Amino acid sequence: MKTNICALGLIVALTSGSIIASAVPAQQQAKPKAAAPTATIKSAQPATKVQQGILDTSYKEVSPLSLLDKPDGWVGEKVSFQAGFVSFSPYALDYDKAMRSSKDFIAFLIKRPDVTHHVIPMSEIKLIYPRKKSDSVMDLESGDKVLVKGKVFSSALGDPWVDVDELVLLQKSPENAKKKKKNVDLE
Repeated sequence: MKTNICALGLIVALTSGSIIASAVPAQQQAKPKAAAPTATIKSAQPATKVQQGILDTSYKEVSPLSLLDKPDGWVGEKVSFQAGFVSFSPYALDYDKAMRSSKDFIAFLIKRPDVTHHVIPMSEIKLIYPRKKSDSVMDLESGDKVLVKGKVFSSALGDPWVDVDELVLLQKSPENAKKKKKNVDLE
């Protein structure tokens, strides 16, 4: 006697650093007292052109808001988070208790993740980036989604101060992508 059994196959694909799984039904015929086939699963090798820095496990992934809870507890920690870029600003530079000279560094603001209907900068987190690396990020615009990776070096003024090691563009905002496409079409 043959019985139809619906097995569940799983397709896994790596796209832009994300794993996507999809269930695919498959039909098999059950054979009485037949040994189940064994499968060898090899671990997938990471893509070589994955966005810079995303797979680095030396950084602890956090929420920007969690850094504000206990800034003293984060000093010395390497952290990583995604955020909306707002603008470059010199507000966090040249403060004597957490000195980073405006001659050697730039600072930037990210969007508060707990406010969705307005763009409100999260000025409580001081994000400081080396000026010598700044050419690669100067085309960032408000609304772009970025990956921030750095080390919290101070909690002066009760705020976390972060030396940013990497600032990676993950996605242009839809408005900025439209502007860029329009400018390319005009040329």
